[in-house]
Amino acid sequence: MPKTDEIYIDRHAFKVIETTKLSGMLEGEHRPEHFAGMLTVVLKLLILSRPTNLYLGEKDYQQYLLVKGMAEAFFLDIEVVVLPTVRDINGLALSSRNKFLSETQLQKAPLFFQLLSSANLPDKGITSRLIKEGFAVDYIKTYENRRFGAVTIGGVRLIDNFQIYKGAKQ
Repeated sequence: MPKTDEIYIDRHAFKVIETTKLSGMLEGEHRPEHFAGMLTVVLKLLILSRPTNLYLGEKDYQQYLLVKGMAEAFFLDIEVVVLPTVRDINGLALSSRNKFLSETQLQKAPLFFQLLSSANLPDKGITSRLIKEGFAVDYIKTYENRRFGAVTIGGVRLIDNFQIYKGAKQ
């Protein structure tokens, strides 16, 4: 495993700058420079390790789309595969961030995905319900048949998404 100073031997002089519509919305709108840094380190690690497959989680679907697009744009001989989000029995996406939630917050957090995955509620309706329940909402947005969301509860930021099937109300 390379050390940080080996990965950034150029001291961040060169980085992947991607300026697609997708990179400027959702997470990109709320976390400027996040995707440039993520794509740069992923590209460097792919070049060093030369894998044939890269497996990414569906929970970070926007990130998956950007990595897949980068791999195609730079002709990387790699198959980028998305894997289903691993969820707790209550629907909460498993994440290392969950360990920072109190017991009360951990009980309330599944409401985020329950509402996000509700095909009968519009984005604004979900936002209103989450705010009423004490969540701070960065965004709830349906984009290309998938609903994305980012919320904060107890200082812990959670992201998730849900595939909206054709014919569902948006």
